[in-house]
Amino acid sequence: MGVNRIYFGYMAKTLLNIKIDPETKREVQDLARDLGLPLSALVNAQLKQLVRERTIAFTAPFRMSRALERTLGMVEGDLKHGRNLSPILMSSREIDRYLDA
Repeated sequence: MGVNRIYFGYMAKTLLNIKIDPETKREVQDLARDLGLPLSALVNAQLKQLVRERTIAFTAPFRMSRALERTLGMVEGDLKHGRNLSPILMSSREIDRYLDA
């Protein structure tokens, strides 16, 4: 008759308290949420990487500001309707004439 054994392995945790300004905290919480991670997992991974590689690298998906989204929307509308477009200019002389007109 065999003996069944179950081993439980877990990593002991310790608490790290840091002081940051409220705006940075909100932004980093938003970033962690965008990455689909709890903030503690993000901090843990960065600290482990720092120890392992002795470098820090941060990346996040680019997110346009609302003002930029509005501006690009207006540009797309202008392109679609042929508005606010300059002609194709092939030489510096043509460019000068166009700008002086």
